[in-house]
Amino acid sequence: MNAATRIETSLLAENPVMIRRVSALSLWSSVIVICIGVLVLVGWSYDINFLKHIIAGYMFMNPAVAVTFILSGFALWLLQSSDIRRVRIARACAAVILLFGLFKLCAITGFFDLDLDGILFADRLFEPVTGLQNRVAANTAFNFFLFGAALLLFNVKSRGRDFFPAHYPLMLVLLTSFATIISYLFGTRSFYVMFPYTYVMLHFTPMAIHTSISFLLLAGGLLCVRPQEGLLKELFSHEIGGQSARWLFPVVVIIPSVIGWLQMAGQKAGFYPAEFGYALLAVGISVVLGLIVLSNARSMNNVAAKRTLIEKELSASKSLLSKFVTHTPAAVAADVASGIEAGANDYLTKPFHREELRVRVEKGVQMLAQAALFERVNELEAALEQVKQLQGIVPMCSYCRQVRNDDDYWQKVEGYISDHTDIQFSHGICPDCYIKVETDLNERKDRKQRD
Repeated sequence: MNAATRIETSLLAENPVMIRRVSALSLWSSVIVICIGVLVLVGWSYDINFLKHIIAGYMFMNPAVAVTFILSGFALWLLQSSDIRRVRIARACAAVILLFGLFKLCAITGFFDLDLDGILFADRLFEPVTGLQNRVAANTAFNFFLFGAALLLFNVKSRGRDFFPAHYPLMLVLLTSFATIISYLFGTRSFYVMFPYTYVMLHFTPMAIHTSISFLLLAGGLLCVRPQEGLLKELFSHEIGGQSARWLFPVVVIIPSVIGWLQMAGQKAGFYPAEFGYALLAVGISVVLGLIVLSNARSMNNVAAKRTLIEKELSASKSLLSKFVTHTPAAVAADVASGIEAGANDYLTKPFHREELRVRVEKGVQMLAQAALFERVNELEAALEQVKQLQGIVPMCSYCRQVRNDDDYWQKVEGYISDHTDIQFSHGICPDCYIKVETDLNERKDRKQRD
């Protein structure tokens, strides 16, 4: 087990409830994305504009994009299973998603066009915002390509390093989607890039608002499948760093966007010129970030002070325990010695804990069992020695059937066996001998009568 695996295992053991809750977010993300795709297809089927663009005046989601989102949500849901067959189906879906994004990028750059975004509802794809046919945006195709690659690379991990290649395309998906959402928040309707000194303007189709939200859910959901790995393990750590990150991350993401929107709203209202608005934006962000830093420093100082106090109390407890062990009264030592001499093999000091009592009782039972086992072994060994004494060649007289013992004396067989074993003999008469004896007695009786 390498260092990265040990960190993931320890994180899962330290904070299992949080890890399970975060992992459950990926399941909900896949369900929400599938629902969004289905609702968009319903909107195209029944010409419900609200389902196609959510906010009036903004871009529609292309029906091919909706189908790909359904496929993406389904792949994200399957990837969370431990069944290898479902994982293989998820990888097949990932390959389709990647190829869809790649083919659309090739169409946008002019290599070839398979017209994938014009297959469904071709007669209804007119876009009132741009005045053109509704097409898949370049950033949408790029995000599908990145997400499909992340799905295929999800189980890939470098050996000996905490490096997961799938996390980096997911970061790009999050950034592009978040940038689109912020642009819509600021009221942007036209997306273009002006290259300096060339007077060249690159105008491209914007990503629909619910397309951006779906990409955020997909990328975030895939990251949350294993939050104890890679880039997210620091965010969900149980240590002070993880706690600070969980508190700071939403603030750092939300506050600058809110300040920027307020600056833009004040500028549009005519409260100040653009240059002064930019200055206010910079000052506002600096003030907020400074307050966050001070608040975080205060929290960390409080934690450090509590840790120092606990360390002092622990040191005092260790010192007291050392004195207690070193300077145990002689009377206590004498009591322990007399108890052991009386037959005790263990002792407890008051006050005692239930767990300590349970463990000591279990050890006592084990010792009793071992003593009984030892006694039984001794009995078996003694019996084995007696059996061994009867092994070998025993000298016996062929006429009188007496046995010569170790002292060179002749004795009966039963006496020899009784001396070497615990066997005792009882005397009786067998049926054959009884017939012989009865015949002999009858003959003697007949002779006496004749005489």
